[in-house]
Amino acid sequence: SGTEVLGWAGLIAWVNGFAFVSLLGLTALILLLFPDGRPPSRRWRWLVWAIGVLVVVATIASALLPAGEDDPIQNPLAAEGSIKAVADAVANVGVTALFLAILVAAGSLLWRFRRARGLERQQLKWLAYGGAFLAAYVALDLVSLTPAGLVDALIEALTFGALYVGVGMAVLRYRLYDIDRLINRTLVYGLLTALLGLVYAGAVLVLGQLFGVGRDPPSWAVAGATLAVAALF
Repeated sequence: SGTEVLGWAGLIAWVNGFAFVSLLGLTALILLLFPDGRPPSRRWRWLVWAIGVLVVVATIASALLPAGEDDPIQNPLAAEGSIKAVADAVANVGVTALFLAILVAAGSLLWRFRRARGLERQQLKWLAYGGAFLAAYVALDLVSLTPAGLVDALIEALTFGALYVGVGMAVLRYRLYDIDRLINRTLVYGLLTALLGLVYAGAVLVLGQLFGVGRDPPSWAVAGATLAVAALF
């Protein structure tokens, strides 16, 4: 019925308001506790407890905030007045602190990697490989170079998924030595793709400026640049 649909919609809107906080907390814990479920040393235990407290506090505060103006469904439990102001401040501080915790946890991986040997070292490489895609997405998002709408949501899901896939591959421990070849191929083909893209864009731009009429380069210039890039590849 309509009442049931509205109830489920309200529940989804409410969960959507604070689910991101849990995602940040889990990401920080994965980076800090991987691969043996313990922090790198006893000195890092405080960060584990801090992340747990931040997740609880920020989740409660986020659960009381109204949805954005553009969201079709509003939070049915949104607070108002002074409570809303306090919840907003606590949520912002908590989310910012969780982002900082992720950076600190990522730094702990470097310290752990220096001491790691054998299997653990290969496991950390898998985690770093998956996390590199997530880091690249965050960097592009900070400078507003990511697409908007559904495409952005799909890319975000894939980049977060890459981190968990890397963890899964490391946990399964199957042919972990292949990660070295995988990292090498990713760097080689990634740089090759970027280089060929620059060559293609430069060739079209130069030929368009030399022989183009108005702003559009001639078709033979585009075709020639395409063939040149294919030959280079």
